[in-house]
Amino acid sequence: MRRVAPFLAAVMLFWTETDARAWDVYDQPVEKGPFGRLKVGVGGFFQPRFKYVFPDADLPIDPETTIYVQRMRLEFKGDLLARGDGKFGFSMHNKFSVELVPTPELKDAYVDFSFGDLIQFRVGQFKVPVHRGNLTSDSATMFPDRDAFAKWGPDRDIGAQFFGFYGKHVVDWEAGVWGGDGSNVTKDVNPGMLYAGRLVFSPLGGPGTKAEVLRDAGETNKKGQQMPTFSLGYSASYAVQGAKDAVTHTLAHNAEAMVAYRFFTVNGEFTYRTIDAVDVAGSDFKQSGFYVSAAVFPMAVPWAQDHLAVLARVEQGDAKITDGDPGEIPALDGGQAFRKSTIGIGLYANKPMFKTIHDLRAVFAYALKQETEGPKVDNDEISLSMNASF
Repeated sequence: MRRVAPFLAAVMLFWTETDARAWDVYDQPVEKGPFGRLKVGVGGFFQPRFKYVFPDADLPIDPETTIYVQRMRLEFKGDLLARGDGKFGFSMHNKFSVELVPTPELKDAYVDFSFGDLIQFRVGQFKVPVHRGNLTSDSATMFPDRDAFAKWGPDRDIGAQFFGFYGKHVVDWEAGVWGGDGSNVTKDVNPGMLYAGRLVFSPLGGPGTKAEVLRDAGETNKKGQQMPTFSLGYSASYAVQGAKDAVTHTLAHNAEAMVAYRFFTVNGEFTYRTIDAVDVAGSDFKQSGFYVSAAVFPMAVPWAQDHLAVLARVEQGDAKITDGDPGEIPALDGGQAFRKSTIGIGLYANKPMFKTIHDLRAVFAYALKQETEGPKVDNDEISLSMNASF
């Protein structure tokens, strides 16, 4: 802890002198043509982390103490906006992001064609809309690690989708098709296609997937008072991949819910999917799991109600449900059923210096890992992580 504290303090001091709202590097009206304004932005985020993993004398798990940069990303955005309010005119948007750490790679590279809020079209490499927790940016998650089920489904892929929203995101919808090979693929290495869609209702207006911890996220009424907001959603994906003699069908369903009001946010998702490999014996199985997370700022406590939150998440699932009785599963087997409970404290710089509470934050967390099908493993974690957006 003595080694990591000066390092994190130095990063904190540096970013408190930086205005995280400095995103737009060019923002000027266009004199002629169908577009009314051109905006160009550059930004990114940096995430250092300290982690300690408890040892287990009965299994090959040694104590682990590490200080590392979990992510460092650079992002570029460009917008050609329609004249007027832009709700019904034609606009174009693009995003290009590159991961610098831990491994240099292209993340997002897409172009949006907007014909108004309700109907938009995207083509390129971007996230497949199947899991709310995965759609939230890495810079705005509750804990440094996403829930386990975000890894079960597709992440970024190359494809195209139609999407849009109605009103103040009262309804959000997405539907598209992808190659199914993942990101940064130059040829079709696994024949087949991936289809996915997502529909979300937020009757009081929704914040979308911009963050897992929200503060004053709801709309305001005529008296200027904050209103609550909630959303219910469903997404599904279907992939058919592989050669003719070894085709794999993967069907996934995901239900999501979110409630936020001033000082608290609650998120939850349930995932269920089946994997059916044709003519491959013993390769068919199912997966299911859920998580519930919550963040609470101490209401009516000066300073703390704007900068300090208690965080918690419980996730439980079984990565491989077979038709028969598998017996006792080895402790480190990837198909082990599990339960993970994480609690933490979040420190947020917040306004007025920063645009959102996530632009500069530090999170201290303890994760209790439990195996429910086999021998117990002492591999709990303690971590201290930061996010600094610029």
